Amino acid sequence: MEARLDPSPHQHAMRRAAAVPFPSKQRPGRLVLVGLLAVSTSREEMIFYDNGCVVNATSVTTGRPQLPTPTGTFSIFLKEGPVEIISGYPPSSPSYYTPVMIQYVMEFLSGGYFIHNAHWEATDDYGPGSQYDNVIASHGCLHTPLATMAWAYSWTPIGTPVVITA
Repeated sequence: MEARLDPSPHQHAMRRAAAVPFPSKQRPGRLVLVGLLAVSTSREEMIFYDNGCVVNATSVTTGRPQLPTPTGTFSIFLKEGPVEIISGYPPSSPSYYTPVMIQYVMEFLSGGYFIHNAHWEATDDYGPGSQYDNVIASHGCLHTPLATMAWAYSWTPIGTPVVITA
C-alpha cells in the first residue's frame, strides 16, 4: 500500500476507504449484533465481544494526554497490512516520528485513528499508565500486542463497531 502525507496536522497519513454498515445477522423482526470492540482508555484495555460474549481481551496503549484517543462509537472501515505510517507532523514538532512499518492496521475514525500493532512496545508495557510514557504512548491510536492484533485482524470484519469510553 502506498502511504501519503495528509495535509492536516493530525497524527498519521495513509489511504482511506469508505465506511460500511456494521456486521449483523438478520433474523425476522430483529437485528443481532455479531461483533463489538469495547475499549476503556482509563483501564487501557480492549475487549472483543461476539453476540454479547467475551471472546478475547487485551491490554492496550492509548493516546498520550496531549494527543488523546477519541471517545465515542465508531466502526472499522479500513483494514490493511503491512503498511508504512507517516507522521502528519513536521520534523521540528515534538509529536513527529519517523515513518514506521506496521503489520496490521484497522482504521476506526478518519484522520488516522487506527488499532494497530506497535513493535517498538514490549508486551508488558501495555496497560494502565502506558499512555503517559512519551516513548511508547500513541498519538491517538490503540496500540495492541502483535499476537492479539494478528488474531483481531482476522476476526474483525469491516463495519465492526468500536466503542471507546474514558
